[in-house]
Amino acid sequence: MLFIVVQASLADFSGAWAYQCKEGICRVVKFEEISENDFNLNVSCYVEPVLEKEHMTLDQAIATLKEFLQSAYAAEGHLKTLLAR
Repeated sequence: MLFIVVQASLADFSGAWAYQCKEGICRVVKFEEISENDFNLNVSCYVEPVLEKEHMTLDQAIATLKEFLQSAYAAEGHLKTLLAR
């Protein structure tokens, strides 16, 4: 579940609840920012998901590239066979 909290509305609660921004999940945005986005309340306009990066060694990257190249060459060969009919 994702939330956008407009900062101007926080004053109305007078501290009745605690709010914390969480990266990739929710954050407080100013009314001006919403206005700049043409009042679009789509969450992706304000909160970007945190992407975990996959780390691999150079040897792993080369092995993966070789696998993909073999698949590409096989697909190309199959396509040529189909086109030759």
